[in-house]
Amino acid sequence: MIIEILTVTLVLVTILMSVCIFLQKPEGNSFVSGATDTIANILAAQSSKNPIARATSILAVLFFALCLTIAILTSRTAGTSSVIDSLTTPQKQSSSD
Repeated sequence: MIIEILTVTLVLVTILMSVCIFLQKPEGNSFVSGATDTIANILAAQSSKNPIARATSILAVLFFALCLTIAILTSRTAGTSSVIDSLTTPQKQSSSD
């Protein structure tokens, strides 16, 4: 039950984070310069000037926290058997002609 709630929350956070990313003004001329500027803004406190950038940073941290929480909870509740172990191989039918 808790994993389903966390998964729905993760989907909502992902949608909100995508909206925040698309609303931001593009900075830089290329993807690499934009990525390095974004990383520098996240690591520095400069993103607090822009509320959308601050919301994106908070949602990103929440996204990673939810992913790790779901992974830990899933690994604890998972059994020791694999999905492949549960598969059965099809039996060949012998032809008696």
